Amino acid sequence: MLRRLVLFLCAGSLSLAWDAHAATCSCTAPDRSCSASITCSGGCSAVCGNRGVCSSSCSGGGGLEPYVDSLTASPDFGETADKRNSLVSLDIEEATAQDVSATLTELAGKSVVWVPQQSDSTVSMQVKDFPLDALLTGLAKRGAVAVGGRAQEKRPASSRNPDLSRTVTIQALGADATLLSNLLGELLQGTVELRPRDSGLNVDLDVKEMPVGAVVRQLSRFGEITLNGEPLPR
Repeated sequence: MLRRLVLFLCAGSLSLAWDAHAATCSCTAPDRSCSASITCSGGCSAVCGNRGVCSSSCSGGGGLEPYVDSLTASPDFGETADKRNSLVSLDIEEATAQDVSATLTELAGKSVVWVPQQSDSTVSMQVKDFPLDALLTGLAKRGAVAVGGRAQEKRPASSRNPDLSRTVTIQALGADATLLSNLLGELLQGTVELRPRDSGLNVDLDVKEMPVGAVVRQLSRFGEITLNGEPLPR
């Protein structure tokens, strides 16, 4: 407190102006295993998931408190590229992955799917004036994010004639067979199972504007992929 007071007296109106534009984001994990809070001179983001997975960040870095994750990378998320620098704000508590995906789809104006590493995980988030692209990048560190590739209107998936032509952009870090199966299941709107040849399968995905079918062909190198119990065409 004393250190902050001395800074104020030395910097005068400069410190006052900084505080006037500061934003604070905070959250607590639904299972109360952790919490995060940060105050930034610009936009901020705080994301809290179950099992002690909490992080916070300023857009561009910095903040009054140390932050866990740096979400400053800006990959091109395909057809959302024109909105990747858009600043978004949201405040959700104890949301499922489906809730988060629906919110992100509305913000992006394009189908967005977030699949967390723990399929049953819920999350609380507070975001203020934060770049959409950076938010998607941060969530990709917690599982997988896919933009595009899913029909706007949900319809029963056909394993004999699935629509694999839609393009998709995907980011995922350290995805195992279960996460990949859940991701493909969301994109194809059916029950997908990837049966890996190697039980220790761990894959990083960086896919930009590829047809879903091309993604399936690439992943089929690691094992058989079925949709609703039947093999997917390669």
